[in-house]
Amino acid sequence: MAEQTPFIRFVVAKLDERSWSRNKLAREAGLSNTLVHKILSPKNLRESYIPISQRACIRIAKALAEPPEKMLALGGYLPFGSDRVDELASLAKLLEEDRFETLLRFAQFLLDQQRIERSREQVKAENNRRERSIPTSI
Repeated sequence: MAEQTPFIRFVVAKLDERSWSRNKLAREAGLSNTLVHKILSPKNLRESYIPISQRACIRIAKALAEPPEKMLALGGYLPFGSDRVDELASLAKLLEEDRFETLLRFAQFLLDQQRIERSREQVKAENNRRERSIPTSI
């Protein structure tokens, strides 16, 4: 079995503390049971990216009465212990709900772009390795 991410370990520990089921978390967070089970399932670790959206991180944070920035950091969206993260969190708390949602969508867009760029770089590097391994003399 794959090792669990810090996000999964933290959420499972909180569920145990509260004697909550995954279904209870789903209800409290306003998420589907299926989504919560997929998020907390170690088999999702086969993916090369974090299998939880920022919105789901924040909803789970609210359900567990945890700071959203902590859950976003555990989910891999924010670095821990950064003054810049604290600055961003302070600014985000001042936004009205609709603008906060826009900020989340924009942050998700930037993260998706970063993942695409990294994926392209990995494909390019793999292609370069393959080209070098092909014999040049016939």
